[in-house]
Amino acid sequence: MQSLLEARYKDGKPLSDEEITGIILAALFGGQHTSAALSAWGIIEALRNPYVLPPLLAEQDRVLGSRDHATMDDIRGMPALERLAQETERMRPPFILLARRVLRDFTYGKYVVPKGWMAMVSPWLSHRLPEVWRDPDRFDPDRFAAPREEHKQFKYSMITFGGGKHRCLGMAFGFLQIRVIMNYILRNFELSLDTTDVRPN
Repeated sequence: MQSLLEARYKDGKPLSDEEITGIILAALFGGQHTSAALSAWGIIEALRNPYVLPPLLAEQDRVLGSRDHATMDDIRGMPALERLAQETERMRPPFILLARRVLRDFTYGKYVVPKGWMAMVSPWLSHRLPEVWRDPDRFDPDRFAAPREEHKQFKYSMITFGGGKHRCLGMAFGFLQIRVIMNYILRNFELSLDTTDVRPN
């Protein structure tokens, strides 16, 4: 909010109240979609991969004890939950394509990409590159744990929320929200799947 209040156009003009309101509403509604999709897929993957659920439940018991609610510090103290969210993001990105308009000609290898074209990248494909991810089609939250930390081997290995200066401003909040939702559901409900062959519609 403060960044938007302080932002200026090239001519020095500030953003209007309507522009600031529109940007904030767009960010909040866009974030609800991604958080809901990733939370749902995280629960599904925890249920259909039996090795994932026991460490999550043990972690909740260790961190929360008999309490039925979690603080922000509690959520941050749950590395197994964080790894579940990261692997869900890798395997089930809510956007299969990110696009940007090319602002000026640039060369990549032997190709020239002209100004005005659309440059696109697919998180779904990028998150399955075998040169970046070991056994990329396997759901494996431990790939994010030390010493493996596969996500740190290459820059921009995870691009669900974009990258560089255009990375999503709400990423940290959204990622926290996803973990809170998954923690609440796993803590308060005993769930099972009707089928393990769950597919997006």
